[in-house]
Amino acid sequence: MELYHNNMSVCAQKVRLVLREKELKPVEHHLNLRAGDSTRAEYLKLNPNGVVPTLVDQDVPIIESTVISEYLEDTYPEPRLRPKNTLQRAAMRLWTLRPDVGLHRACGVTSFAIAFRHQMLALPQEEIERQISEKPDPVQDFPDGDRLIS
Repeated sequence: MELYHNNMSVCAQKVRLVLREKELKPVEHHLNLRAGDSTRAEYLKLNPNGVVPTLVDQDVPIIESTVISEYLEDTYPEPRLRPKNTLQRAAMRLWTLRPDVGLHRACGVTSFAIAFRHQMLALPQEEIERQISEKPDPVQDFPDGDRLIS
């Protein structure tokens, strides 16, 4: 098992918490996001979205932190992190969906611009253009999480 991540990524932190609770110890690959590691061709083969985290288990890449967390719970069920009760599980899924479809989408571009502004401005113009051109389109349609459970 391998985990591609960055310590500052909230999504990667979520996956690392699940791994720790399950006492799983993947080989870790820390990506330098400021250097554009997540937009390099070899990483985009694992995660075409060009974001962290990516978990590789049984030689198969799994992307998106909530999907990775669900996969880990399904594949490594002990200790159990997901409620047994189906209504509680639905509430848990709604809770885990909120950051993915709301918070992260709303602040991702702004956070990137603030966090990496000085590093990006220090790069040659060609490198800035390369990184921007290789970044996948962030526009995605997600279901409205508030309508999953009434």
